[in-house]
Amino acid sequence: MSKRNLRCEVQHRLEGMPSAEVAARSEAAAELLASLEEFKQAKVLMLFLSIAGEIDCAPVARAAWSAGKQVLAPTACDNCRKMRPILCQPENAEIFDITHGLRQPALREMEVPIDQIDLVIVPGLAFDRNRNRLGRGGGFYDRFLSSPELRAKKIALAFDVQVVNNVPVDPYDQPVDMIVTDKEII
Repeated sequence: MSKRNLRCEVQHRLEGMPSAEVAARSEAAAELLASLEEFKQAKVLMLFLSIAGEIDCAPVARAAWSAGKQVLAPTACDNCRKMRPILCQPENAEIFDITHGLRQPALREMEVPIDQIDLVIVPGLAFDRNRNRLGRGGGFYDRFLSSPELRAKKIALAFDVQVVNNVPVDPYDQPVDMIVTDKEII
């Protein structure tokens, strides 16, 4: 199946999910993620600010803040198609805008060097059991995850319906170290 067709198929699966189910499944996935040693040991983690049709990372952010961790979210550079990790404080958690299809912090003054990140929570539309990831097609995360300065663990957070048999892979596509869904850890 082509990347385009797989994106359409998975988006269709996600569109029918009621908001109460999204919230419950997001909480379940966040609990599984928070139980991992990789999460417990991380002092600085970067997560994505969810948009419609994605698992909600707010429970992960709340768990991280309550454990005294620094929480970062990406912002996209308008002309270079790269992401920058920006520190998010709990009091600014609802202040965001959407650019390049990414929900990102509106307050972007506090950039954190990539080499200080311990854990990156990665979004995607589809994943397979070989830990391959299909994003939305902009390449922002693939470029970020391939950065030589990034030494962090890369964990995808998704709904179980986003795990498919096979994700088509191109040479520039970056796999993740682990996938956490609302039902299992891969």
